[in-house]
Amino acid sequence: MKTLRLVSIKDDIREIQPAAMREKIAARYVHLSINTFRQKVHDGEIVAHRRGKQRLFLKWDLDSYLNSLPLDDPATRDNDCPTSSPTNPKERRNHGR
Repeated sequence: MKTLRLVSIKDDIREIQPAAMREKIAARYVHLSINTFRQKVHDGEIVAHRRGKQRLFLKWDLDSYLNSLPLDDPATRDNDCPTSSPTNPKERRNHGR
């Protein structure tokens, strides 16, 4: 005899994300300004789908774009990079002057 197990719906719900997004939400999803996002769409780096006059962006396509980006390797960073901070305390005081 099979035993039935009741599962609360709340326990099974994960974060729900839309399969298609409009431009502003899609730009936020890939962490780009709206102008940079539009340029990448224009250049063909990000795929847009039309539904009437609206452009929609599929989560699948946005994830593919994000996966195509190179990983940030701290070992290959330039020392002059503004995000790097000096490790020597004396250099820290003069950093950025």
